[in-house]
Amino acid sequence: MTVSALTRPGERDRLIVKFSEIDWLFCLVLCLIAGAGALMMFSIAGSNWEPWAASHLFKFGLFFIMMIMLAMIDLRVWFALAYPIYGLGLLLLVAVAVVGDVRLGASAGCPSGRSAASSRRRS
Repeated sequence: MTVSALTRPGERDRLIVKFSEIDWLFCLVLCLIAGAGALMMFSIAGSNWEPWAASHLFKFGLFFIMMIMLAMIDLRVWFALAYPIYGLGLLLLVAVAVVGDVRLGASAGCPSGRSAASSRRRS
């Protein structure tokens, strides 16, 4: 039985190995869906890339590159950051309930205990 090159210590930390482990079929499907969306926006805008299709493709390209860059980060880093990020999210949620107020009819929280959807149905 031979030992794979990926079993050597530190081998998975190489950038080319991480890059090759990305699910490129999934990335292709994402690109096809985004492209179909851009073509629909192009068609709706009267065969014009502005105002929607060009910005859609720009944002998709930006976030696609960001997704690939985030995929290169070691999984142990994400495990180490999971609880602190969760705690920060809870603190921000509590801060909205404490500091938030009503502006233009929108409130930060439901003081009556009912959700916005249930109060909308009753009125």
